[in-house]
Amino acid sequence: MPVTHSVDEAGKVVYKLPNYMAARFNDIFAAVDADPASFGINSYTIKNMTLEQVFIAIGDDEQKKD
Repeated sequence: MPVTHSVDEAGKVVYKLPNYMAARFNDIFAAVDADPASFGINSYTIKNMTLEQVFIAIGDDEQKKD
């Protein structure tokens, strides 16, 4: 699964990072924290997927297989 992005209802850009990148999260966020402006970032938050989002993603994957 690649990194994906979309724009939410509030106009904020939302990036989804796949689990296989978890080992690099520290490096990614350290770089962003060191100079957020160089990435065009004013502020950011980190959220886990909800259980509903997990089930929807699983369902989407199953539909793609069929």
